[in-house]
Amino acid sequence: MAEGTSVLIMTDLEGVGGVTSWATCDPRDTTGAFREASGRLVGEINAAAEAAFDAGAEEVVIVEGHKGTFRGHQNQFDQRAKLALGVAFYEIAQEGFDCLMLVGFHAMADAERGVLSHSYANKTYVASWLNGTRVGEIGHLASLFGEYKTPLVFVAGDQAACREAEDLVEGVVTAPVKEGYHRFGAVSLSPQAAQELIREKAREALSVADDITALRFEPPIEFVVEFSSTDPVERSSLVPGIEAAGARRMVIRGDSVNEVMNLFNLTARIV
Repeated sequence: MAEGTSVLIMTDLEGVGGVTSWATCDPRDTTGAFREASGRLVGEINAAAEAAFDAGAEEVVIVEGHKGTFRGHQNQFDQRAKLALGVAFYEIAQEGFDCLMLVGFHAMADAERGVLSHSYANKTYVASWLNGTRVGEIGHLASLFGEYKTPLVFVAGDQAACREAEDLVEGVVTAPVKEGYHRFGAVSLSPQAAQELIREKAREALSVADDITALRFEPPIEFVVEFSSTDPVERSSLVPGIEAAGARRMVIRGDSVNEVMNLFNLTARIV
């Protein structure tokens, strides 16, 4: 990686070491489990940020991708990094970073041994395809940032998420911090071991970043989404640009991933 490189770290929570239940991921939790999981996330983020700065990054921006995870933890982040709060990923992608890193990520719905696997934030989304390629949140981000020539170089999460990234982006380096046995059970590394693995693998990723090609889907873009019931399609298809493609499927067409993802995110307010 060249000196002066800009690195964006997108974050989630379900893929963090030790996280195996939805309750742990809920910011409304009052037991302390969410705060503990958020603290583990910060440790994993800092490990990736440290690796980026060690590799010569001039700028590291960290995006809060899971609501509420940075609350009460902002003074614990690597002080050289910047925090993006309340910024949508399809907005910040347009800044054109040199590298994209994902920390705390999970596999798409139906992934074998995927821990807390799902295809998008709203659990009514069952599956989605970009130009015929099935994608989850990892694919959404890799393709969106790829549109702005930013390659996905590193992913930390459960083993199924890491496999998903490796199948999608040639050369991406991964750090599996836990191995799923089923959707709500895993064998996890300790926080310290997870951070060390992330630090090591992130350094490796940045050393080969120049050889990783950004994921691009050629326009026109067709984004198909399948739901668990019929009513989301009935409501979403009332929006111009969104069409029903069956009782539980809708299709969004556009000239770019950014365009279809903007419409897709609108559906989250409808369904």
